[in-house]
Amino acid sequence: MNRIFYVFIVFLSFASVNYSQVGYVEVENDIYDFLRRMNTLNIINNYDPFELPKTRFEIKEYLKQVIDKSEYLDAVDKNKLEDFLIEFEYELNLSTNYSSRLFPDLYFLSLFQEEEKYLYLYKDSQKNSLFINFIGKLDYLGLSEDKLGESSFLYRFGGQIRGTLLNYFGFSINSTNGSFFGSKSLARNFSSLKYNYKFHREEEDNTGNDYFDETSAFVTYQNKFLSLKIGNDRKFIGYGPHKVLLSDNAPRMDYLSLDANYKSLSFSYFHGKLLGNLTALDYGESGSVNEVDDKYFVYHRFGIDLTRRTKVGIGEMLIYANRNIDIAYINPFNFYKSAEHANQDRDNSFLFIDFQISEIKNLSLYSTFLIDDTDFGKIGTGWYGNKTLLSIGAYSSYLYGIIPIDFEVQYIRIDPYVFAHRINENNFTNLDYNLGTSLQPNSSSTKFYLYYRPHYRINISSMFSYTLHGANIIDESGNVSVNYGGDINLGHRVSDSEEVYFLQGKREIFREYNINLMYEPINNWKIVLSLKYLNSSNAYLENIEQFFTTFSLFTKL
Repeated sequence: MNRIFYVFIVFLSFASVNYSQVGYVEVENDIYDFLRRMNTLNIINNYDPFELPKTRFEIKEYLKQVIDKSEYLDAVDKNKLEDFLIEFEYELNLSTNYSSRLFPDLYFLSLFQEEEKYLYLYKDSQKNSLFINFIGKLDYLGLSEDKLGESSFLYRFGGQIRGTLLNYFGFSINSTNGSFFGSKSLARNFSSLKYNYKFHREEEDNTGNDYFDETSAFVTYQNKFLSLKIGNDRKFIGYGPHKVLLSDNAPRMDYLSLDANYKSLSFSYFHGKLLGNLTALDYGESGSVNEVDDKYFVYHRFGIDLTRRTKVGIGEMLIYANRNIDIAYINPFNFYKSAEHANQDRDNSFLFIDFQISEIKNLSLYSTFLIDDTDFGKIGTGWYGNKTLLSIGAYSSYLYGIIPIDFEVQYIRIDPYVFAHRINENNFTNLDYNLGTSLQPNSSSTKFYLYYRPHYRINISSMFSYTLHGANIIDESGNVSVNYGGDINLGHRVSDSEEVYFLQGKREIFREYNINLMYEPINNWKIVLSLKYLNSSNAYLENIEQFFTTFSLFTKL
């Protein structure tokens, strides 16, 4: 008998136990791609990927649904389910029979076995638990451009500590340190290092700025219906692979959050702290000191399940700055657009609606429509203040059971000036990076995805995108002479035209081809190869071609 049978028997023996570990499953975990496919196949109900991460309790409940219908899975997904039942064994039945720990056992061969691996784990009958992991990652980066090439080699290591206290309180901290060899300019633009403070410092003696550190953490209280959280972990908001409302394009923020779920209703709220304009102040012999303007991000959303597979949500987002925390926005249930007006119209608010429909087996349709600002009397006139964003997409597993291939297409349209603001401190950025989509205002992008699963430990994905952008016109001094609303860091000025049309300005075209291969030869050991080709014609340089190669080795022990 195979592993899934043993795990399934253990699960059934504890099926009446309702407890599970408190906490969240990181947005990078493969479980989310798996659950998304299970939702499209109508194997699980009430799954909404609009907001990530999910709690460990939620993941447990979805896995229980998959177990009940495991006979409908193809061979690849049946084996993937076995892996997930081992990874989430403690959540499912409070056991660690398929887990190993290095300390105090000192059994080093376990590092290369298929069990879930930990440096140390602890659990007791009082529903307390502690899990400690070592995290290590090696990255090779290569860039070829205009017949020139550069490369960089990065290494990082650290650990994760997570646990549960008294079945209701959870915590997690994930911290790594690293350094590099080779091209620093290339390393600086890789993943989250593009906004890593220490790694971008320039010091005269060139010491202390050749390493980088990253830390995320949270503490949470959870029960079956409610979750309260103070965190700094990564959050995603939006449907599809390209998150338009909140993604990993910008630095993480520190935030307070509240999530509630009851039957077909859900509510989510969080209030986060962002980094605004940065100024270096000269303190003479004491050197320079950075002064950063505080700004804040507020979000809330009401969701309803019209059916088990049709989700609708409506919500607001708001940016405010140049003052301390505003109590009007601490209230999770306030109507923020009206509160903004009462606050003398100093802030930047957004309204959005979203839906996901998975009623047709093997097909999921989704969309998000955001209104930055609008005047219904001026629709169609070209007035700059009518600013909207549309994201619409379809995900299909039509060939499931024949070939393990999934398809997806996503279209994004962003009107001029969307996410920008006349008061620069109120734009939709953190440290000048767009909080959501990486696209600039006045852009459209069509993205095609193909996901292939030849083996349960091998994932191959490819993507092609075609992006158009209407860029502002820059004069010889580097200043914007004509503003077409194509820069998130420049809102409408008094001197700018009242009329602007979609994709007006200097036309820029970006084409991107991407293929990724992930191989996990042993549980918790991952090898990733990524190839990316960029071909762009921007407003000032024609026919730019870049070829990126990334090779990564990741382990969590």
